[in-house]
Amino acid sequence: MSDQPPPYRGRARARARAAPLQPLRALGDGDMPASEVQPNPILEAMFGDLDVQGGSGGQGIPRGSPRGSPRAEYADPDYIPSRPKGFDKKGTSGKPMYRTVSNYYGLSLAKGNGMMLYNVTVAVDPPSDEMDDKKLRALVRTKKEEIGSYIITGNQLVTTRPLSDEMLQPFVVSPVDGHPTYTVTISYLRDVHAHEGCVIHFYNVVVKMIQKHLNHCQLGRHYYNPEGRIELKTLKLELWPGFMNSIRSQDGGLMMNVECCWKVLINQNIFEKFDEIRKQVGQDDPSYQENCAKAIVGKMVVTPYNPHAYKIDRIDFNANCNSEFETRNGRISYANYFMNKYQQKILQPNQPMLVARPSRRDQRRGMLDDIYLVPELCYPCGLNDQLRANFSLMKALSGHLHMNATQRVQTMQNFMDKVHASPEIQKELKAWGASFQKTPIQVNARQLPYQKILFGNKVVTTLDDKVDWTNSFRTQRMLSPIPTLQNWAIVVPVRNFTGVDNLISTMKRVAGPIGYNINPKPINEYTKAVGKVIQANKGKLDMIFIILPNLPNLDTYSAVKILCSVGHGIPSQCFLAKNLNSKGLMSICTKLVIQMNAKGGGEPWGMGMPDALKNTMVLGYDVHHGAVGTRGDSVAAMTATFSPSVGRCYSKVEKLSSREEVATKVADMFDDCLRKYFKKNQVLPERIMMYRDGVGEGQLREVYEKELEGIKANIALRYKHKSTDLPKLTYIVVNKRINTRFYAQGRGDPYMNPPPGTVVDDTVTRPERQSCSVLKVKPGYDFFLVSSVARQGCVSPTYYNVLYDESELGPNKIQLFTYKLCHLYFNWTGGVAVPAPCQNAHKLAFLAGTALGGGNAHSELDYLMHFL
Repeated sequence: MSDQPPPYRGRARARARAAPLQPLRALGDGDMPASEVQPNPILEAMFGDLDVQGGSGGQGIPRGSPRGSPRAEYADPDYIPSRPKGFDKKGTSGKPMYRTVSNYYGLSLAKGNGMMLYNVTVAVDPPSDEMDDKKLRALVRTKKEEIGSYIITGNQLVTTRPLSDEMLQPFVVSPVDGHPTYTVTISYLRDVHAHEGCVIHFYNVVVKMIQKHLNHCQLGRHYYNPEGRIELKTLKLELWPGFMNSIRSQDGGLMMNVECCWKVLINQNIFEKFDEIRKQVGQDDPSYQENCAKAIVGKMVVTPYNPHAYKIDRIDFNANCNSEFETRNGRISYANYFMNKYQQKILQPNQPMLVARPSRRDQRRGMLDDIYLVPELCYPCGLNDQLRANFSLMKALSGHLHMNATQRVQTMQNFMDKVHASPEIQKELKAWGASFQKTPIQVNARQLPYQKILFGNKVVTTLDDKVDWTNSFRTQRMLSPIPTLQNWAIVVPVRNFTGVDNLISTMKRVAGPIGYNINPKPINEYTKAVGKVIQANKGKLDMIFIILPNLPNLDTYSAVKILCSVGHGIPSQCFLAKNLNSKGLMSICTKLVIQMNAKGGGEPWGMGMPDALKNTMVLGYDVHHGAVGTRGDSVAAMTATFSPSVGRCYSKVEKLSSREEVATKVADMFDDCLRKYFKKNQVLPERIMMYRDGVGEGQLREVYEKELEGIKANIALRYKHKSTDLPKLTYIVVNKRINTRFYAQGRGDPYMNPPPGTVVDDTVTRPERQSCSVLKVKPGYDFFLVSSVARQGCVSPTYYNVLYDESELGPNKIQLFTYKLCHLYFNWTGGVAVPAPCQNAHKLAFLAGTALGGGNAHSELDYLMHFL
């Protein structure tokens, strides 16, 4: 560890040591831009970058925070107030599971160990605006012996013991020459509870300290173990194992989440990639620089000599490794700098330089200049689309990336064993009166009963642990099929024409028994004739079937979809030519026919819905970012059921500003769905249930204030206009990008994935929060639900945050209804991870954002699931 940087040095300092900054940015340990060098060496030595005494890490004052006046006190993580006193969020359906653990470890605090919050103000004489984070921390550090263990973030300080009366008196710090002087005042604010935001933040800083003591390095947001890397020489890849850790306040107390992750590094440096492009087009070709930019700009790279990760912002073709930059010790070339600093010899001095922007956190700390990197020393990380399309490569990686439940439990347990075996880590934890549980948290899990799928002729099939009813369609009729596909056209490349007859006959063979008759005589044309086919049969076509080449590009797919869906309002079905001669053509055609029927307005299967939910509208909402043809704008999609079986839906798309997630347009989209429900049923719904996907926990308050309040206002106006009683509204935020995992264990068996229907609604869910009375909300609660089967690796539960609920159904029925909805996605004859309305919205948003240019389909398709 002697050659490692001190654990207290922040990420910004580490990045400054990692790569040159332009212009006038010097680059050694403790180096500063020439324009910012302090004339007094004592001040220069005093104002280091230590954040924590008795710990490590930390963050600076957020931008705009006033100096010398108390900032708003630490707030709890953005969380809407939960259920009122006496409300029980636990369900009762299903059977208790024998033993289920989660990837959390309890954090215990020493008895009587408390924390106090103080405010730090600094007065400078003569007055000056030069006070910043580092200087304030350095001033406080002069009293570290008297203060003891503490953490300072911004101008607020947290300690584990009360400060003496003497420490609460102003004290003066002066450099040797006495100019200027700093008067520091530490004032007591209040005691803080173990579950408050400032304490959670503090212990997350401690978690970073743990990773550093284990010699793990930070690449991006998470920490990885370079010593445990796996080299795949034949694939020219490296896999770095890592962990995503965070401290959270849960129903079971303070806990640390431990989740395994991997960083994929490609053993081809960026210069080698540029060299490949040069050999293809030539360095003097006008497209050379453009192709280089396409290959690397916006991608993440890793510099193994630090190691650190950077996102490339641009390529500077006017600079190379012989270019010089300014340091406090004079000008130096990039080549000499990297040789002197990291013993890295640059073999190609004429290569252009990569440019990365400092992160937001680095910018808050004063790092505003571009970071220059050498392509020869940078390696791309992560899997791109080209690598993902390589079947043999992905198969080779799956053994490492997709660990089973037993392997994951063992990996996280090995991590915790190292934490408990490290004297340095235990010493740090003891200083803060903290200790971690040695075994993972055990949770009370229940398994909801396997659901029943309804088919035609009132046939009911009860599912098993595979949650797959594909084979049922060999003998059962669809629930409400469109009887006949009479007028349809098939567009096929000439070279694939010979396989079409077999495809049509197979489709007819599988369609008949499930109640769908297909006309055997489609119209045969190809690409440019699609428009002619539609015009020649205007108003007659029920569907157009398009066979695409084996390697279709997005432009071809998009052109077809825009022409059919947007231009003429005709459902379309695309099919890859390579599947014409597939051995599994019968199975492919079964799913194909089901999908086509659903697009035409049929319902392949259903679920038994309680009578109380008959007049219910269920909505799903999701956002797709980076839409093609919209200059990077985002696309929002909403689907709303209008049938009693909640199997059919109306759909709506809206463009949003770039990267906008919490949208003010949600209320308008909702109002449109409400009007279309009335148009179909001549009555407004008695219940409204909305599943809102794609929101992080930090955005919940914004969702409540911008989206939910707008929806409630529209409900009030619409129902008042129709002189109808207000509906019972339930608003649920769905989050599938979570790090919580569950592992089930039989009696004496190894760990395994929890079965479908597993519900967890205590211990690792969020605790009650009664402290905030700003928002008057209905009882809210949360739960985890496993509704799908993982074909490989570990299954991920979905987290449901019931933000607002006046349904009076209670947690038990909400959980069960949500589980039922996960069986109604007509693109998959099995359970899916989120309720079907959410999955439909996701599918629609993706289609609109990638193929339809961000726009709505033709109004003829409003009530058809054309996006499947």
